[in-house]
Amino acid sequence: MARSRGIDIYSFGSGNPGASNVYRAAGKGAAIVVYLADLVKGLLPALIGGLVFDRTVALAAGLSAVLGHCYPIFYKFRGGKGVATGGGVVLAVMPQILIVLTPVYIVMVALTKISSVGSLVALMVSVPAAALAGGTPDAVSRRRASGSPVSPRPCAASARRRRRSTPSGH
Repeated sequence: MARSRGIDIYSFGSGNPGASNVYRAAGKGAAIVVYLADLVKGLLPALIGGLVFDRTVALAAGLSAVLGHCYPIFYKFRGGKGVATGGGVVLAVMPQILIVLTPVYIVMVALTKISSVGSLVALMVSVPAAALAGGTPDAVSRRRASGSPVSPRPCAASARRRRRSTPSGH
């Protein structure tokens, strides 16, 4: 977006091609387009991986999208920070935790005026938010597959599997 306005985003501001730097270089409209494009870049691979295969493939596809975003071969491995792309992966795999992460991000940016602070704090909150939302993405998929609104804790499920697979002659 910045390039279309004659701006080399790598030599402007932070030198990062993400939405925050595009906002500084080219304005709000361009930043929104970059943010949405980056979000979709993580959303689509994870969504397709989850729909066609399973959660593991969704996560692998999402991780691949984030890594490709952060280290693009066409730009000498100088890409974005992966925040919006990672947000797209979360939207595809565990959308319920965005109810917590989005306000955390907004509040931190409002308090500090620094997007990266909001991103880092939201990242730190994501692990406990995911645990409270049902553990892991795999636990969420088990819960959905069983039709149960509550899934057993992963450690309890693992213990039951171990008991079933253990020979009865200790």
